[in-house]
Amino acid sequence: MRRALCWMVAALALAAGSSVAVPAAAEPDLAAATTSDTLTLEQVLRAVRDSHPDMEGARARVDVAEGWSLEADGGWDPKVKLSGKGLPLGKYTKGQLEALVTQESPLWGARFHAGWRRGFGDFPVYDGYLETLSGGEVRAGVDVPLWRGGPIDRRRADIAAAEVGVERSNHELRATALDLAAEAARAYWTWVEAGQQLTIAEQLLAVAEDRTTGIERRITAGSLEPIVSVDNQRTVLDRRTKVIDARRKLEQSAVKLSLYLRTPDGTPIIASESQLPAGFPEPVAPSEGRLASDIRQARERRPDISALDRKTREAEIEVELADTNVSPRIDLKAWVAKDLGTGNPDLEPLDVGVGVSVEIPLLLRKDRGKARQAQGKLAEVRAKRRLAEDKVGVEVRVAFASLRAAWQVVELAREARVANERLAAAERRRLELGESDILVVNLRELAAAAAAAAEASALADYHRADTDYRAATAALLR
Repeated sequence: MRRALCWMVAALALAAGSSVAVPAAAEPDLAAATTSDTLTLEQVLRAVRDSHPDMEGARARVDVAEGWSLEADGGWDPKVKLSGKGLPLGKYTKGQLEALVTQESPLWGARFHAGWRRGFGDFPVYDGYLETLSGGEVRAGVDVPLWRGGPIDRRRADIAAAEVGVERSNHELRATALDLAAEAARAYWTWVEAGQQLTIAEQLLAVAEDRTTGIERRITAGSLEPIVSVDNQRTVLDRRTKVIDARRKLEQSAVKLSLYLRTPDGTPIIASESQLPAGFPEPVAPSEGRLASDIRQARERRPDISALDRKTREAEIEVELADTNVSPRIDLKAWVAKDLGTGNPDLEPLDVGVGVSVEIPLLLRKDRGKARQAQGKLAEVRAKRRLAEDKVGVEVRVAFASLRAAWQVVELAREARVANERLAAAERRRLELGESDILVVNLRELAAAAAAAAEASALADYHRADTDYRAATAALLR
């Protein structure tokens, strides 16, 4: 009996040498749901990263953002235009063929173009510019916005925003991974706790069942009343009920864990009892000296903060565009043209031209309204960013307070468990010597079991608190 109870105590106190973040190593295949190998937290987290539907959805959103970016990059695609027209009947029979290639440029919004055209037939004086030599006319030119559209325009704003959008979607993917990892880790430790509670209930039942033979022998010898056997049988039945209840809680926690533990194709896996670890990793006292640096690092590493930074940049791009659009449009144009072949000698010289166009909306209400909207959206995003940063500090401090309290409770629960086990062992010895009775022994054993269960719950609370702290500091992503 003593050995059985001691085994129970040792199982509860057993500390695995690994931390919550298990180093990468060869792990059993997650698809093997019936394996007897111990299920580790790293396996659960890997299944979440690889197969959880929310992760698939977040990755799909990254694909969408990359698609938007590719579409925006299409603004730089060169364009080819081919056209032809003719007048076969009329006073002047004439025709024209033309090919034009245009290329938008990120260089101050410059737009380059080059082309060829061929005019043939008879042209009236007012259409003389359509006439070319026999080889046609080749030309090239550039349009440069000097003010509005120079620093930025709608095309470049869309491209820049799309690139930032890809970065934001990747940070949102990491934020989803962090949230799911925290949920999965809490579910995992709850499952481990349920397994420990089942072990305690089974060991408590085993103690009562092992005592049955000794009681029957003493009743036969006449040193105990028969009613003692009835009382012990009542204890056995009561403890069997507790085992059934503990097993129910273990099965329920395994089902909840299956939301995160999945096969590579995403099928949920219900972990088996044989996959339970022997115990909890040994808790480590939290260091308050690291709190300030952890808060600072959390603000730097948290993906939700990084995603808000990208939203801020997107809003800044819109402000830059809106500020530029309230300026007048002044465009400089330059071109060169040369006719090839034979024909009218007046068309042989090289043509070089420049031009300027000015467009000034008088009231600018549309552009000023857009600028005001952009400024308001930027102010809103910046306010959300400041609040999110403040919340990170609060979340880290709250999680640290919970972690510190959980560690202190573990220490006290461990001392209480040891004291209650000593009392139960002493009371069983007194029963063997005939100095106690089964009722007192049962009370001592129940107290010892309750203390062991409290220690298991305290250890689970500690590791759940550690999960919350590591999630608040984004350390769970490492």
